[in-house]
Amino acid sequence: MPRCEELDPIAAIQGFHPFVDALSRACGRDPDRPPFLNKVTQTR
Repeated sequence: MPRCEELDPIAAIQGFHPFVDALSRACGRDPDRPPFLNKVTQTR
């Protein structure tokens, strides 16, 4: 199967995500609840 250079970034992200997840957890952070990120938009 020939390589498709357009898909290379997707493959790189798939390999990078587990590393970032493990690094975050090793630093005592919850990657699903980052500080200063509110998933709810405040309205008046």
